[in-house]
Amino acid sequence: MSETKWVVGENNLASWWLPAPVANGTTPTLSIGFDAGAQAPAMTVLRATVTVSAVGADRRTLTVGAGGGAGSVGAVGDRGGVAWLDLGQGWAGPVKVQRFTSDTTAVLADALPSAAVIGAVARLTWQTWQATILAAWVAAAERAIPWVVTYDEPSGAAGLVRRHLRGLAHAVRQPFDTGLTDDLLLSWLPGMGSSVPRRQSSWQPQIRLAETLLVRRLRGDLHSLGCVEGEDAVMGLAFQEVHAMLAASIVLGGHVAVGAGLAEPRDDFRARAWALYEEVMRSVPWIDCDGDGVPDAGEVDVASQVPSMVIGLFSGDADFQAPSNAVTEEWEVRRVGDER
Repeated sequence: MSETKWVVGENNLASWWLPAPVANGTTPTLSIGFDAGAQAPAMTVLRATVTVSAVGADRRTLTVGAGGGAGSVGAVGDRGGVAWLDLGQGWAGPVKVQRFTSDTTAVLADALPSAAVIGAVARLTWQTWQATILAAWVAAAERAIPWVVTYDEPSGAAGLVRRHLRGLAHAVRQPFDTGLTDDLLLSWLPGMGSSVPRRQSSWQPQIRLAETLLVRRLRGDLHSLGCVEGEDAVMGLAFQEVHAMLAASIVLGGHVAVGAGLAEPRDDFRARAWALYEEVMRSVPWIDCDGDGVPDAGEVDVASQVPSMVIGLFSGDADFQAPSNAVTEEWEVRRVGDER
């Protein structure tokens, strides 16, 4: 996780997925560089470490200590299942816990690379750490807040290596969210419900990747027009269909990669997505360029006020500045000729 968002005026539970194991008995530290001063909230691991006593013949099924599967909702699968498996001298490496089938049985997303030998001490340690971002720290909108997670990774018999995970956060009033779910995506791809890759429990990885593509496009277009809030300035629900089509193209692209011969529908979904994006950008209900979280005069139903979205967005409100002809022409050329 390199960039995240926190809602202004609320307590936010933030999560970090660490790429390397954390030394046993140690706790990562978090430092956040708010404009008003640095904060260092305490970090807690998503789930407690459990012992591993056996690996099944499928090399995916683990027998873990009592209570290992308790409260597994939200702590497994594509978001919360990131963990580190250490079988002692047998094997050690990153894994993803797909599900628990009982209180003491965990199933991994992928089979271990070789027959596992259980060492004297074998552990399954979650790599997801969390911290609460207090409302008082995000009392006002703030962009590009630097954060760093520092942790110790075991190395050798007794050594430690200091690691750092860095990124940026944004405190915003209305985080961009299209509301796209697996069920909504499958309304576009009804035949794909049973074809989720074995190592996934949902289509969430593809949905997140599609959102990254959509956000990148929105940021570029809105920033070029002087709207520094980027994607958070628009109502995300207006882009739900665009998001769904992009995600569908990524899902179909995965099938193309394994020879399923779905290149034409993949390309069709991608082209339809960007064509619809242009339509939505001419008719979004409101754009909050000042980031105050309130649809001000001139921000509501922009498309109904003037024929051109570009002209309408930047008129009649303190949030907007009238663009030069050069900016307008640049937008029109990109809007017509861009084949992304």
